[in-house]
Amino acid sequence: MTLFDDFNRTDPSRKGHLEDLFTFLNRAATPYWERVRVLLAEWVDRLPDRDRTEVVARMRSRDRRQFLGAFWETYLFASFEQLGFGVTIHPQISASSRHPDFRIETNQGPAYVEATVASVSNDVSARDRRRGQIYDTINRLNCPDFRLSLDLLAEGSEAPSIRRHLPAIQAWLDDLDVHNASKLSDARRSDELPTRELDNRGWVIRITAVPRGAESRGESAGRAIGFYPEEAGSSDGRGPILAALREKAGRYGELDAPYVIAVMQETIIPDDDVFHALFGNLQTTVPLDNPEAERTALGHDGFWRGPAGAQNSGIAAVLVAQDLYGWNITTCAPELWYNPWARTPLGDFFPWRSHRIDAAGAIQTRGPTIQLPELFALPEHWPGPEEGRFEV
Repeated sequence: MTLFDDFNRTDPSRKGHLEDLFTFLNRAATPYWERVRVLLAEWVDRLPDRDRTEVVARMRSRDRRQFLGAFWETYLFASFEQLGFGVTIHPQISASSRHPDFRIETNQGPAYVEATVASVSNDVSARDRRRGQIYDTINRLNCPDFRLSLDLLAEGSEAPSIRRHLPAIQAWLDDLDVHNASKLSDARRSDELPTRELDNRGWVIRITAVPRGAESRGESAGRAIGFYPEEAGSSDGRGPILAALREKAGRYGELDAPYVIAVMQETIIPDDDVFHALFGNLQTTVPLDNPEAERTALGHDGFWRGPAGAQNSGIAAVLVAQDLYGWNITTCAPELWYNPWARTPLGDFFPWRSHRIDAAGAIQTRGPTIQLPELFALPEHWPGPEEGRFEV
């Protein structure tokens, strides 16, 4: 079973907001994306037959989480092979009838690695689909002289019907005078630029027409939306990664080698949130009888540090990947966090950036020991100097 279809590709357009990752990769007709397809297909072909069939089915799925999970496992397998490790997929273990994803053999001994994806909630996924539908619909507008800036003033619980408003919005855009708008922009009077509001099914969307520079105006100017609404950050970015780690922590019982959980983070969170997920969130206490004695310290709510102290000591390390895809493997890499209380400590054989907590409680960071293009035997600017033309 092959990963990608064999056909004459003719569609070089960018990924739509609602287009699933595999469909985009399978149809994107540019040299840039062809190089990505070739590499991913080579990686998948190196898998044993039984595992390859499962991975291909998951990567071809329209489910983003299935795609990311299968890609992440394939990325790890390819990385381990490139590093010269011996790799057994789904090895037998004595402590459970279940099978970890990998057992690797290194010059410092064996280790087990379990891959997982830290997913956003179903509510967030549904919200993103509703927004994606709005963006894809508005991007159908033809506005060669303007880039549209969107603001979501209110969000409804169901997808709005934007398509029926497109003719009126198009007529509005066609009537705008780009020269007058440019004068306002040049005078830094952006609050006076032409705007239009849509009110539908609980959504209130403000569209602002921002003039393009004279050199970029024209029929081939690209997508209509140039400025998307700012994404509101999560109140606790630790949630998904903590849930993923807890699900895998005791899955295989007591293992005979260090156990590493490798987490693909579906959304980007600050490095601080990864640290606080592992070691506890910051908490401030204020004595009622002495408010000036305020104290901030790590709480006992981390994966490795709980109410009774050290916990989950069977997990030697956690490998975290964020914003890692098949097209940015030479510029983006996972990072490794060591458990200072591990019963079976992990050796120092992974090449990625790593973090340890020393005896004084300070974070000690070691940089990568190999450059990413070298790790994968790829050119420095792979997959190419061309623009990938990708939008999430």
